[in-house]
Amino acid sequence: MVKKVPPDYANLNMAMIVSYVPPQDKIATWHTVSKRRESFVAIATQYGVPVARLIAFNFPGSVKNDHVNPDIVNWYLFNHERFRCHDMDATQNGLNYMFRVGQRVAIPHLGTVELAEPEIFRSRNISFRIRMHANLNASAVVAVDFSIFQIWDEKAGLCSFYTYAASGYAGGLIPGGWLSATLKGPWNRFTVTKAMGANQFTGPARFTSGGAGPWTKNYINFIALPPGTQTIPNPLPIDTGFTIGVGAGTSVGDMKLVMAGTKDGLLPYKGGPD
Repeated sequence: MVKKVPPDYANLNMAMIVSYVPPQDKIATWHTVSKRRESFVAIATQYGVPVARLIAFNFPGSVKNDHVNPDIVNWYLFNHERFRCHDMDATQNGLNYMFRVGQRVAIPHLGTVELAEPEIFRSRNISFRIRMHANLNASAVVAVDFSIFQIWDEKAGLCSFYTYAASGYAGGLIPGGWLSATLKGPWNRFTVTKAMGANQFTGPARFTSGGAGPWTKNYINFIALPPGTQTIPNPLPIDTGFTIGVGAGTSVGDMKLVMAGTKDGLLPYKGGPD
């Protein structure tokens, strides 16, 4: 079976990685595969481009220090929407995928070509700020919890917005149910154990909150951060805005990145009035 390993930052924005196209102004032309078993070496030779550059140009993260990682190349060939290779496209020894007739490979301009990382790489940091913009929490037997969060990479001048939604039994602490709404809160500084992007805090999360008015305690635990990464502290305590009504409970929901018309969910942000 062909071994496939994703690039290091695939989990930042999978949709962008599997549809990645090099910058248009860096592409000299497109090569269309015309015969089976056509290789990167043959294509690179035809256009006079170093094979490592050709591979890195099409598959970011597959070449480090001019060393090609074939497992990452295989991952791209299997997952990228421009290729979608499958078992019948494997070499005879079953170790790698081959091109199919009709697939297209981008050829970089000759000479010095600066290979930019995908835009998802614009924010990489261990220090962030987070704020809650709004929260609505309602419960009797069935609980509904909805929040809007903003996470800011101050150093990069970029931020991402998230919606958090959870439904089902939320472990409420007040008999008879409650309805509460929380207004926009202040910025909270926090760090993570490994550098990551402001657009990477997606996936399952647990949100715990209790209190009323200005007296609330709130914690968020990002369950799906990259391997070996967690917030400091964990779970992360955050100050929120004024809570209208009384609420208390915990829920497990989904943090969804708001794309806001971008490919990577990152927006320019230099700060503003609180």
